Amino acid sequence: SGGVGAAQQRTNDAISHWRPAAVISVGIAFGMDETKQALGDVLIASQIQDYELAKLNRDGTVTPRGDKPSTSDPLLNRLRSAHAICKRQLSDWPPVAFGLVLSGQKLLDNLDYRESLKRLYPQAVGGEMECTGLYVSATRAKVDWILVKGICDWGHNKGNQQDARQRLAARNATRVLKAAFDIGPLYPVS
Repeated sequence: SGGVGAAQQRTNDAISHWRPAAVISVGIAFGMDETKQALGDVLIASQIQDYELAKLNRDGTVTPRGDKPSTSDPLLNRLRSAHAICKRQLSDWPPVAFGLVLSGQKLLDNLDYRESLKRLYPQAVGGEMECTGLYVSATRAKVDWILVKGICDWGHNKGNQQDARQRLAARNATRVLKAAFDIGPLYPVS
């Protein structure tokens, strides 16, 4: 999310150039629980948490720090409506989880670390790498924002079918987002 050319800088540049009403982080994420989620399930953030912000205590334990900012109500409500409609009407609609999504700088491929995140943030539905930067830039510019991402792995044991899993996850996230847009305009057209 941070660094030269990363999400925060690119989002800031895009907002400055395009002046959008909203910014949406769409793509791929890791899921938190293989027993309750499936590859291709879609995560929609009602809040995000930067899991890098923490206090390392003297005894070696970690205490999370920082805000858990909520995503924009108009976008969240539209996505909830689209999901409710499509879930009733389409037999092949992907499962969608609304909730806390973790965001950090690490590309996770370690079960122990993922499990430590589950202990620190038991309510989290998944995690990814870009939304903290997007949130900072969007909030600074007073632009609505949200995250819509499909689960492509579990933050460990990624295996050799990663490309196909990423395509499935991205396709499902995009499908959910498109359904929300297909309902009609959300913001006034100027």
